[in-house]
Order: sequence, then C-alpha cells, then structure tokens
Amino acid sequence: MKNTIIAISRQFGSGGRKIGFMLAEQLGIKYYDRAIILMAAEKTGMSPELMENLETNAASSYYFNLSQAMSAFPMPIISYDTAPNGEVFKAQSDIIREIASKESAVIIGCCADYILRNEPGLVNVFLHAEKSDRLHRIVNEYGLDEKDARDQMKYVDKGRESYYRTFTGSDWSDMSKNDLCINTSRTGLEGAVAAIKALVMEKMK
Repeated sequence: MKNTIIAISRQFGSGGRKIGFMLAEQLGIKYYDRAIILMAAEKTGMSPELMENLETNAASSYYFNLSQAMSAFPMPIISYDTAPNGEVFKAQSDIIREIASKESAVIIGCCADYILRNEPGLVNVFLHAEKSDRLHRIVNEYGLDEKDARDQMKYVDKGRESYYRTFTGSDWSDMSKNDLCINTSRTGLEGAVAAIKALVMEKMK
C-alpha cells in the first residue's frame, strides 16, 4: 500500500469525528466515516440504519446477535433472514481495503486499524478524554440530559469494545497497538489534529 491511511479509534465523546474531518481537510485527503456504512449497506442490501447501530449492539460472542439488534432497532425496510453472521464486517473490510489501495484517507472506526494492520502506510490513532469532558460534549452535540448522556457513553463504548473483540480477537483499548494515543482533554481538538498531522508527515518522509 503506497497510500497513507490514518485509522482513528475513539472513545465516545472524545471528538473523534471532528478531529478526523479537520485532519483530512488539512492533509487534503478523503474522510470516511458513515460513508463506509452506506457503501457496505449497498453491497449487502442491508439497511444503513441497522448497520450503523450494529457496532454499539455487538454481541460478546464470536458473531453478531442480529436478532437482538433487529429487536432493538426494528427496520421493516428489508429482509434479514438470508444475511449470514459477519456479512457486515466482511463488506466493510472489503471496502476499507479498496479505499486503501486507491487513495490516502482518514478512516473512523470500522476496525480499520486491524484490517490494514500489515500495511506500511497505516497510522493508528486512539483518542480518549476525561469522562467529564466527554459527557459535556455528548450533552451539547446530541441534546441529551446528563443521565442519558452518561448511559449512552457507557453503552456506545461497550458496543465498540465488543464489536472489535468479536471480529479481531484483540482488545479495542489496548494502547500498545497504536502509533499515537491522545487525551483530547489535554490537547483540545486542534492540538490533537496537529499531533496526528506531525506524525503522519514524519512517517511520509
């Protein structure tokens, strides 16, 4: 892979999407987040809404419990009975590899760090923040009250952790697998962008 891919994993409320978008703009490369879900939905014929919620409803077993996810997020748009377990992950993996083969990009989540783990152009970043700052951001950005925001923060991170372990067999929060770990409470969003950009520019030399 001649291209550079910045794979960003993040705690919910740490500012990952904004940081990723700002970084992509400054580097002049593509930004992929929900677009991967939409492309995978088209590839599999599944509902984008269901696919977007699967990460936070991942079972702790080896495969997704799709019936549980559908119960929590009923979507009468499509039929699920022919969709095999793991189809979502495979579709997203294929798309991520295709992106990496064609262009440099910032990719948010989707286990991109694992999928592209053997590629020399990969830069892995994990973003985290103090709970109080994460809570404040969630309340402001999603319009939740503090209790709901706190519950959502735990729920989303647990889902991301389960999703990652399900399909990679690795610990999502294992800092040793990352090139850079940033506490966005200390750096702020712009400081985090600057730190990642500096690492990317050094690696591209």
